[in-house]
Amino acid sequence: MGQKNLNRFWVIIFEKNLTDKWLSEQLGVEQATISKIGTEQCPAQS
Repeated sequence: MGQKNLNRFWVIIFEKNLTDKWLSEQLGVEQATISKIGTEQCPAQS
């Protein structure tokens, strides 16, 4: 996912008032993973 698409993804999450916790539950991953991807500390897996 390109940087522009990734940024747009987080804008949509914010606009819909969704949380890292909600997203992690939907994806079945740890909340810390979502936080790291959001701050670009680890690359998103394809």
